Parts: sequence; structure tokens; C-alpha cells
Amino acid sequence: MSSSVRPLPRDPRPHRKIRASIRAGFVWAIAAAAIDCLIWFIAVIAQVEFRVWTNGGIESGTYVTVGPIGIIGACLLSGLLAGLITGIAARYIKRIAPWIVVLGAIFTLASLSGPLNQPDAVHASTQVILVIMHLIAGFMIIFGLVKSVTVDDTKVTA
Repeated sequence: MSSSVRPLPRDPRPHRKIRASIRAGFVWAIAAAAIDCLIWFIAVIAQVEFRVWTNGGIESGTYVTVGPIGIIGACLLSGLLAGLITGIAARYIKRIAPWIVVLGAIFTLASLSGPLNQPDAVHASTQVILVIMHLIAGFMIIFGLVKSVTVDDTKVTA
């Protein structure tokens, strides 16, 4: 009669690598940037003007044109920062996935203040498309980070 002894599940936190979270944030940010650039390209074909005002409004600020380089840069920066924060927090918090969702949703909603607080000179179509692009990037990065820590936990405790 043979019996197999199963080892006790280990705590996955010490085994998580910060690099793995940064890599997940980077990969999912690239995917979000690709989708956002596709949306930007379709909007440009539909003749949506991507001029947004900086520095608080028309009187005190200037306008800039949002293009693919800015979209890619914003997605990569947010993905890398989210991955770094997730990697560091995952070493200390056992169930990190709910925190990623809650904090990611808060940061995504906070990022909507940029497109929504534009002066009247910025077209509503520009604001709507920028809001959609922010939501897509936020959702994809949150999903990717949750998936990465969930897979990481399953590998260690299985």
C-alpha cells in the first residue's frame, strides 16, 4: 500500500519576483497601447481632432496634440509603475488580487479627470475617445496584473 505524502502549502509571498510583476505590467501595457493606438487611428480617419489643453485652461495654458507616441508612453509608464507597485506590495500582502482591482479602479477613475476636465474648446468627441482609451488601458493593466499574481500563487501552492 503506497501513500503519497503531500507537502503543506507554502506561503507564495516570499517566492514572488518583482520582475515578474513589472514584466506583466509592461506586456499588458503594450497590448493596451496597441488597442489605444488602433482607436486613435480610427478616430483620426473619422476626423476627430486630438487637441487637448494643458496647464488649466485656454487663458493660462497651451494646447498639445495627442498622438501615438504620447499614447504609447502613457500606457507604458502606467503599466510599469503599476507592475512595480504590485510586485513590492505582493511581497507583503498575501491576497493582493482584490487590492489590485480596487486600487487600479481608483487610479483609472482618477486618470479620467484629464479628459473630462477639458475646457469647452476641446471637442466632446475627443473627450469621449480619450475616456474610452483610459478605461481600456486601465482595465487591461489591472487584468494582466491580477492574472500574473493569480498564476504565481497557483504555481507555488499547488
